[in-house]
Amino acid sequence: MSGLLTVVRRTVHDAFFRPETPARLVVLQGGFMAFFAARILVEPAHRLTPQPPGLFRPVPMIELLDRMPPKGVVIAGEIIVLLAVAAWFRVGRSPEWRARGRRIAYVVAWVVFLLLATLPASRGKIWHRDLLLIWGSAPLLFAPTDGSWRDRRTTRRAGFAVNSSIAFLSVAYFCTGFQKLKASGLEWIFSDNLQWALYWGRVRGDPPPWRELAFFIADRPWLSQLSAAFIVAFEVGFILVLFFPKTRPAFIVAAWMFHVGTYLMLGLDYWFYAFVVTLVLVDWPRIAERVRRQPVPAPA
Repeated sequence: MSGLLTVVRRTVHDAFFRPETPARLVVLQGGFMAFFAARILVEPAHRLTPQPPGLFRPVPMIELLDRMPPKGVVIAGEIIVLLAVAAWFRVGRSPEWRARGRRIAYVVAWVVFLLLATLPASRGKIWHRDLLLIWGSAPLLFAPTDGSWRDRRTTRRAGFAVNSSIAFLSVAYFCTGFQKLKASGLEWIFSDNLQWALYWGRVRGDPPPWRELAFFIADRPWLSQLSAAFIVAFEVGFILVLFFPKTRPAFIVAAWMFHVGTYLMLGLDYWFYAFVVTLVLVDWPRIAERVRRQPVPAPA
């Protein structure tokens, strides 16, 4: 028994403290900052103001509010996030101010973005589209911010921050799939559950883009069950990316298939999750190195 515990402890330790380059951590931090700005520019929260007080059910962190904040306050919060994002990229050019400036900018952007993400939903929860973005970026609040794109030395210091972000994503997906099995068991896969979800497009006021494909799958029970099995296997199996890095490319492809398919066949907008998964799981500096080392073909 002690031998098994030793193996488990060593596996978990190696998963979290696997060395990574500061360059990858910089890409991860900068990518999340860019995503904060993109979410605000594409779907600004101030469009939802004003909201009737009776529809406002705040999450615990803003439960002191009895209604949606004024539009001017929400716009001010969006401007703060955008300025913090710009400051993060600007101070990164100065080795003297890089560490402290980036940390302050990242914390300000994350906290204000979190508050903004609590406003659109009136169901007492953070807006579902932003959940993976918020919690995937949360570990980087405590990550070192003194790295640079050119620093390719692998360190456990940078590795812990990168792997903690991967762990948050892994647990989020795993819990989603586990909850399906906990609530319905294997019936979630082998029943007509997914069939009726796909048929939902027939009664929607705004039909999804690939409604006919959804009906094609729903009309064939074996294909619906196969799709349901893929969904559960993808979500429960996502925990593997933390312990087995070689599985990450497969789960990136599966994430794009799952989230883009969900949007095209059900009209549910989770496709931004695929961008977060790709940002976190891909070692972008390593890819850049491989591209740079490719020989340039000689002119004919």
